[in-house]
Amino acid sequence: MEIVFPQLAVGDWISMAARKWPNSECFISPNDDLSDVSNFRSRTFHETNRRVTKLAHALDSLGIKKGHRIAILAVDSIEHMEVILACAKLGVTYCDLNYRLRDAELTNILTRNPVEAIFLDARYLEVINRINEEIPSINHIFSLEEGASCVSINELILNESNETEISAKIRGEEILSIMFTSGTTSVPKGVLQSERMIRNIVYSFNREIRIQPGGRQYSGASLFHISGICSVLHALLAGRTSLILPQFDAGVVQSWLANGRITSCTLIPTMISAILELPGAVDASYQDLESVLYGGSSMSPALLRKMMNVFDCDLYNGLGAGTEAGIQTMLYPEHHRAALNGRDDLYSSIGKPIMGVDLRLCDEDMNDVQPGEIGEIVTRSETIMSGYLGQPELTARSIVDGWFRAGDMARQDVDGFLYLATRKSDMIIRGGENIYPVEIESTIAEHPSVLEVAVIGIPEEHWGEIVGAAIVLRKGSTVTKVEIQDLCRSRLASYKVPEQILFFDDLPKNSTRKLIKSQISELVISALKG
Repeated sequence: MEIVFPQLAVGDWISMAARKWPNSECFISPNDDLSDVSNFRSRTFHETNRRVTKLAHALDSLGIKKGHRIAILAVDSIEHMEVILACAKLGVTYCDLNYRLRDAELTNILTRNPVEAIFLDARYLEVINRINEEIPSINHIFSLEEGASCVSINELILNESNETEISAKIRGEEILSIMFTSGTTSVPKGVLQSERMIRNIVYSFNREIRIQPGGRQYSGASLFHISGICSVLHALLAGRTSLILPQFDAGVVQSWLANGRITSCTLIPTMISAILELPGAVDASYQDLESVLYGGSSMSPALLRKMMNVFDCDLYNGLGAGTEAGIQTMLYPEHHRAALNGRDDLYSSIGKPIMGVDLRLCDEDMNDVQPGEIGEIVTRSETIMSGYLGQPELTARSIVDGWFRAGDMARQDVDGFLYLATRKSDMIIRGGENIYPVEIESTIAEHPSVLEVAVIGIPEEHWGEIVGAAIVLRKGSTVTKVEIQDLCRSRLASYKVPEQILFFDDLPKNSTRKLIKSQISELVISALKG
């Protein structure tokens, strides 16, 4: 008789945690005053598992079964996490949507990725009602809050009597999450994230950051980001408490850090910059803060040194193609200390490949480059995505013989440390948000006065990069910067709207009349300086 050993899956983690730490806090969330560290609501691991299990049974009774899909449109909350955990138990694939997307963007995603139900904050009910006729697949709308004109998550849980434990129904290569990210075309990419992928990202999180049970964790990234959800999951797996805030607020986060209520956190450089710019933040005590994992965008050596001096804790710099591949490299605390002690080059390093990641630097044809030369980062590991939803050609270009092409260009020194050189694509990273120019260019190009447009990233101290647009107008036409921004704002999320718009008589082109982005960037930056 063959003995089958079912693998522990993500959906089993809350059940396991409830048995190991039943009365410990799983989630905490502030009440009315977000900065009041003494006034918050909490749920133990036992309470969380009970609610999650009942929610899964409630959805099952409504006909939402394994293989179905649901969407979430909400800021972060305890209830938001409960939906994700219920999906992992029940076998339902979830799609966590960026709440800043506009009607057209949401319609595009939900048309390409039909969902059976959607959970949302009350404030977004009007949005879904506006576009609902264009999305016939949605049969159920649930609110994560009380008082909305639809069934609430608490009603679903309270009215469900079945508390029978559920063994996770999504395992291995089955798709747990479809996470949409901007694409190199105007169509957003739906990243297929298997249970295997999410599980191994969290395992690597815990292993690399040397996480221990106890303590409180906070992630500045929203739950619709891979780092946001995996930060909460890695705390859950390790028996740590997660502080869940609706959105990142520098003042609120600083108050929790300085009051000794947070022992580890995950932040992007713009968040760190915003915290350290607050009055009194530099002189505050962070004696209970044990570690900070940062990444998501570039950080200047000056800001890094400032953070090291102020927080005085273990620092980890993790880099990867997060949505598609998780963290691939890490700069560890000992390397940060070496930088303070004279290894200035390490301030600019992204570290070395983490355990379980096979990394190469390759040319366009996937041949290894010579030592010291710049090449594209190519990796294989257990944290690679399963592909892009409905885009087999893009999937085939991105995953070649099991190797994932991240699009990041880097060099490696004789000690094995990696240093980013540039990005193969034209992607802009504004405060940790990945922005691809084509989507914005397509929007601007629709204005009748616009002849040519190129969208580029402009270096900026706080955000890392901001969005800039270089425009050539049709002869005899006029348009203002504000009009272009209003057009973008009506169709795109606010973080994609160009902050700098410059008008030119012509833009640099190559022999085939394609715009040369590198020269356009130089042109824009020179114009801004002049």
